[in-house]
Amino acid sequence: MSSGAPWERQTLLRARGVVGDPELLRRALTVAWRAAYEGGAPPASEMHHLRTRLEKEQGREREGRYNLKNGHGGLLDIEFAVQWLQMKNGSDPRVRSADLGVALAALHSAGYLSTTHFEVFNDGYRFLRQLEQRIVVQSGHSGAVVDARSQSLPQLARRMGFQDGQGQRASEHLLARYKDVTDSVRASYEKVLELS
Repeated sequence: MSSGAPWERQTLLRARGVVGDPELLRRALTVAWRAAYEGGAPPASEMHHLRTRLEKEQGREREGRYNLKNGHGGLLDIEFAVQWLQMKNGSDPRVRSADLGVALAALHSAGYLSTTHFEVFNDGYRFLRQLEQRIVVQSGHSGAVVDARSQSLPQLARRMGFQDGQGQRASEHLLARYKDVTDSVRASYEKVLELS
């Protein structure tokens, strides 16, 4: 059961039944969850290698262009850390959930995730998801990129609740908050995976 690649096991963590024979779905999920949870955590270095590859190949960040999902300190940092902890502590049925928010809270309440890292991930997840939703509403299509040179950045900043003041424009406040959040998420990700 533990011979699957880390990314294959990560995929199985999100398995859930949708339609079909309830007994067949139950049996399929039992097999999937055994493979995902009962093999222990893969080496953190393997998880991190995959994460940095996704950051480089799909995030494609550069100065002034930030990717909420795949970029430095983005949503995938949170997802990878939570999933690694789920696999590490998978023998505890309390942490078995396909829902990231439920899994995050369960890992914290079960004592597998410190309050500090829980708060960083929880706050970071909420901020990044809210920003992603505002981008979708503003642009009318799916998007996970913040461009510091975009003419619509001030409007996006105001939609996020930032205002001009204290010697900074609303867009500068948004970018500063984004950097604080993603730097904190990356630091917690590295600590949880014991990379630093």
